[in-house]
Amino acid sequence: MQINLPDGFKIILDLMIPRSNELPMLTSFYIEKNKSKYCIEKFLEINKSYENLFFAISRQNSKKLFMSYEELENFLKNNYEKNFYKKFIKSIQEFILITFFSSPIVLKKLPFILDEKIISTYLYDK
Repeated sequence: MQINLPDGFKIILDLMIPRSNELPMLTSFYIEKNKSKYCIEKFLEINKSYENLFFAISRQNSKKLFMSYEELENFLKNNYEKNFYKKFIKSIQEFILITFFSSPIVLKKLPFILDEKIISTYLYDK
């Protein structure tokens, strides 16, 4: 099994983290390549909870392309209740942390070397 993102999900992920020199593919590409069981479970949970919202994002994007994350965020703020919108964004941010930043492809392409000692320093010495 793998992560198969619907269009609305891809749109929000790709706008939240734009392409870079180090990571030239769309964010959704790297996330779909992550085959971790936990990441797949998290995807299924979020996709089920927000399936209609992803469809609405896709439908709106087909009418008028979202050119930035701010445009998408304004669409959400203007069309959804504040608590629902905030819970949705928090879920997406958590999903990105879990799937994008744990992707072996992403970690390999970072412009610096991560070793266990450096990671431990950042995590435990602060």
